[in-house]
Amino acid sequence: YYMANDKVNDMAVAAVILPDEKNPILGCADRFIRILQGSELYYEAATPGACTVVEHCIVNDRKRAELNPEDKKAKAREV
Repeated sequence: YYMANDKVNDMAVAAVILPDEKNPILGCADRFIRILQGSELYYEAATPGACTVVEHCIVNDRKRAELNPEDKKAKAREV
């Protein structure tokens, strides 16, 4: 269970922290994207406006893995 600070406009699920673990990614009306690990906030990133759509792009995952196979964590701007 997680209580967001504001309305959640959209959500996606993707492996962000560990390759075998799916994490909820919340796009919130208060101009933040939040990544959860279980029911705890793992990371949040400010956006220029309210996030209305969260889209997981598998093509970007493949490109990132090809560029640096040891780096399994997403960088701030990739989120």
